[in-house]
Amino acid sequence: SLRRSPVFTIVAILSLGLGIGANTAIFSLYNALVLRTLPVENPEGLVQVTFGNGRTHFTNPLWEELREQQDILGAVFTFGDPTFNLAEGGEVRNVRGHWVSGDFFRTLGVGPVLGRVLTSTDDYRGCPAVAAVSYRFWQRELGGAADAVGSTLMLSGHPFELVGVADPTFRGVDVGRATEIYVPLCAHPIVYPGRNTLDHASNWFIRVIGRLNTGMTVEEASARLEALSSRVFGATVPPLWDSDGQARSREFKFSLRSAANGVSSWRGRYQNALLVLLVVVGVVLLIACGNVANLLLARATKRHHEVSIRKAIGSGRGRLVQLLVTESLLLAFVSTCVAVVFARWASSFLVGMLANDGNLWLDIDLDVRVLCFTMAVALGTGILFGFAPAWRASTASPHSALRTAGREVHERKGRFSVGKALVVGQLALS
Repeated sequence: SLRRSPVFTIVAILSLGLGIGANTAIFSLYNALVLRTLPVENPEGLVQVTFGNGRTHFTNPLWEELREQQDILGAVFTFGDPTFNLAEGGEVRNVRGHWVSGDFFRTLGVGPVLGRVLTSTDDYRGCPAVAAVSYRFWQRELGGAADAVGSTLMLSGHPFELVGVADPTFRGVDVGRATEIYVPLCAHPIVYPGRNTLDHASNWFIRVIGRLNTGMTVEEASARLEALSSRVFGATVPPLWDSDGQARSREFKFSLRSAANGVSSWRGRYQNALLVLLVVVGVVLLIACGNVANLLLARATKRHHEVSIRKAIGSGRGRLVQLLVTESLLLAFVSTCVAVVFARWASSFLVGMLANDGNLWLDIDLDVRVLCFTMAVALGTGILFGFAPAWRASTASPHSALRTAGREVHERKGRFSVGKALVVGQLALS
């Protein structure tokens, strides 16, 4: 039936494909930025340590004091977000990295695909210059060489020994930021000699994530951690703050929040905007549904004689509605193929636009959640635009099959009222 009406079929598939694709593209971004959990062991057990009404960045003295004092979290690590220059001269080649404490990979349950990852034995004052890299960096910069372990990387003009390559699925814990190189936090003085950042109580550049002990809730752990606050903050008062600031710092309280989805500065910036966009493209899809429903109404007029014959030889109204809705669902699911292709292009295009402003990287590959969303939208769309025209078409009288063309047109002349309502609705939504 659809092959016999190629123009109608192509227009309907393209209309629905663009509508479903736009929804899938925006949902893909929202899923990657907000909903997707980190590809690590038991991500639901991860929590981020915050303090002072949502502050997330720590100084190294504050981190070290917390690490020594706390016994609430089963494992805990800190990380920072440096940028390293790979070039030994000439044009700068910056890559994103993580300063990490020794339990970073152990806490996350992330292993190596080659060599080893960083461990607590790499994390001590005066540690050697070692580094691990992401799988993508290994493939892009080192050609995926099996003998890459043991080679030397120049990071901001300083040689580091490469000890391993992290699991391919892992791209760091800072969502929206493509982390390529992992360096022990204790190597900070090697890259920035003379700064003494590790002992500076006013340099807020690292964040802290831990893993809950088995059976403990976020609320319970947060309450217990809060009891340590006065002792930890009292020992790490920033010396450069004025007296009022120092007094406030002693009153800071620790708290915890879920880190199953990682941490992200981009999330706070774009989460609400993406929700608004999701509503907007939902309206666009409704307009597309109205467009296709009108096409189906016009097509139902041409099929009036066919439907009348079907009823005359015994088809019930429910069976006819089932037939016509099935055709609508087939249109919707074929449109989904177009939608997936369009969504991949559109989501990559949007990430590229945002990346020009701040080096955003998101994993927008289709996963189960995005595919389920797309299929649910396709199913809902097929029913939405197909049921009313199908029900309308199924009202044809079996006697109409025996009437002349002139009388048939006279019988159908009032059937465009629904179509007019759809046009009004499309214009209003537009």
